Amino acid sequence: MIRKPFFLVLRDDTANTFSVEGPMTDDRPWVSQIVTAQRAGRKVRCVVATEATREACIKNWLASNPRMKLVDPGMLP
Repeated sequence: MIRKPFFLVLRDDTANTFSVEGPMTDDRPWVSQIVTAQRAGRKVRCVVATEATREACIKNWLASNPRMKLVDPGMLP
């Protein structure tokens, strides 16, 4: 089954930071990292974003989470 590409928002609720990853079709590597970080006590999570572009994801995320700061993609915030 071919999945439609999507973006993933990774958030760190302690640091109030987030990153937007993608587009991707498989989030399993990120989910694995999130679970590992949670087991180590970090308050991190991920959310699938439905917007068509990374820029739209960032804009919408900041609109609903104005206290969070964007960090570079590629690692957990």
